Amino acid sequence: MKLAPALSMGLALLPGMVSAGGGFYNSCKENWHMEGNLMITECKKANGQYMRSRQDMNLCIGNSFGTLRAADNGGFTASCGACQQGQVPYVGGQPPTPYIACSCKNGNGNQEAFTNLNLNDFVENRDGYIWCFGHRSAAF
Repeated sequence: MKLAPALSMGLALLPGMVSAGGGFYNSCKENWHMEGNLMITECKKANGQYMRSRQDMNLCIGNSFGTLRAADNGGFTASCGACQQGQVPYVGGQPPTPYIACSCKNGNGNQEAFTNLNLNDFVENRDGYIWCFGHRSAAF
């Protein structure tokens, strides 16, 4: 069968592929934080050094009827506020989860809902820069 060579070729490509799943937390320092709409991080570069950068998370997060969602050019701060960030510690063998939590308008008048979002699901580190939906952070 010719399936095995095709499968092994596909698997050989996996290490070089860009993760759509994020996973920034595995290669960035735990001191990441939010300053308004900016996510400030120190992430490891390919040479082992750490680089500080900031990403406008309005480019990465949106509000869908009171629920934070990963969204290209989502503009979440237009309808969300009182945001906090944190890490849920190791639980049941699962790694820590970096999250943002905000109070967001739910589209029903001025009612607000408290919601959170796991940033590790869609934010990734590429050579020290934070990326989401093709948007690269800026070093500073």
